[in-house]
Amino acid sequence: MSAIPFLPRESEFIPTVLPENYVLHPSFSGDFRIFCFQKPEGTPSLKVHKVHQILIDEKPVVTIDQFFAEEEENQWHQWVNTASFTQKIFFSRESMADVCMMDQLSHLALLETPFPSLNRLYQLLGQIGAELNADVLLQPLQLNNHVSKERSHSIVTNLLREVPSASSEEGWHKDYQPEEIGLPFLIPRVDTTVLFPPRFANGSFGNPYLISLILYVANKHFTPLWGLGTSMRDSQRHLTTIECRSMRIVLFQGDIEHTIQASSDLCPKEALWKRLSLVMKLILRPKDSYSAIPLKDRFIELFAQKF
Repeated sequence: MSAIPFLPRESEFIPTVLPENYVLHPSFSGDFRIFCFQKPEGTPSLKVHKVHQILIDEKPVVTIDQFFAEEEENQWHQWVNTASFTQKIFFSRESMADVCMMDQLSHLALLETPFPSLNRLYQLLGQIGAELNADVLLQPLQLNNHVSKERSHSIVTNLLREVPSASSEEGWHKDYQPEEIGLPFLIPRVDTTVLFPPRFANGSFGNPYLISLILYVANKHFTPLWGLGTSMRDSQRHLTTIECRSMRIVLFQGDIEHTIQASSDLCPKEALWKRLSLVMKLILRPKDSYSAIPLKDRFIELFAQKF
């Protein structure tokens, strides 16, 4: 299998909205647009050199560093300084003033009118899909559960100043559990009216593979010693921490339990933003639903290569 390709920086790419009729469970409503990140035709392949993969409970966690050039990182900083983060979030009242998120309309605008270095991220997703013979889809933009009154967003941007340890501890969650709980929507197979089952082992034979993406954008003064990475734990509650490094991309199986790492004692208290994370909940939908090699295994094999 060939190395994961990059695309030329001058290429432009906007994800397409699928017209397919996914099925939503009766207790849910929301914005059901499904964006698809596809590989533009005729693009050359280049290598990714800084890739690292670990397994947590046999589930992959991949970090990609040095993907963006310095001028592309500067674009992200310019965007952070002009974007509006109006929603206060997180699990503990003590952190409400220090964690905020973009609203849904702003997220939609970001998807539909990406700036060049965000386009690069879209292109990488399309290229990964091409390598795996799978569609890379964003989950429905927003789902509202009328029973629990909860909302689930497929794209989230968190701007952090500080995360106290109480908030970090209360924030443990899984992005989805397709095997234990199932999905609130049903995914159609490619080129057929048949739907995937509501519950399935993630990435198993013939089934979709659900992963999450995190992109860190750190303040120019940021150091990983400040914390604010992503903590993950296995079924035995053994802890693994993915350090926040500016412009690091993290791809991981979203049913790994995780939370935002708490700020360390070294994190300065003054009111400057420390880091932003762009989070995208993704579906890898196999184009060959009955392949002998499960999509999860193909994903692990792809990132296990030496670059």
